[in-house]
Amino acid sequence: MDNRQNTLDAIWDGLQELPRMELNQLFATLGLSKSMYAKLEDQDARKMFLGLATRLDDDTLGEVVQLVRA
Repeated sequence: MDNRQNTLDAIWDGLQELPRMELNQLFATLGLSKSMYAKLEDQDARKMFLGLATRLDDDTLGEVVQLVRA
């Protein structure tokens, strides 16, 4: 559980510095319609992405960390 929390913390930290355009691309890779996130404020979009990330399995979370840090 601690490892998963550390991974989610790393994603959150990465999201803080991620430009909105790249965050939008991450939403698109999850298959979300642009209308679901386009009108959100930046901080709300980050929270939404983290909420979605909590539902991913551990292996996929590891991949998301790499995408956020890239």
